[in-house]
Amino acid sequence: IKKMAEYQFNNKKYEESLKLYRQALNLNKFDETTHCGIMQCLARLGNLEAIVAQYERLKKILEDELTAEPSAETKKIFQTLISRSS
Repeated sequence: IKKMAEYQFNNKKYEESLKLYRQALNLNKFDETTHCGIMQCLARLGNLEAIVAQYERLKKILEDELTAEPSAETKKIFQTLISRSS
């Protein structure tokens, strides 16, 4: 599913890509690359609030269930998307 989501994203079909990434997230809610894919789609669609909400959702899942935090790479992607979107 993630490969199809990436394909759609690369072809500028962000809504379709977003749907596929969300399906992939249902299979593995801990996959940070999927969360990042969702945030990147949301950025291309201009939805800053949803980017922040997705990142906060990821942080909560990792904290509550794994006593962990997002990786440095995920944090960097989030900060980049936020700075570009604002």
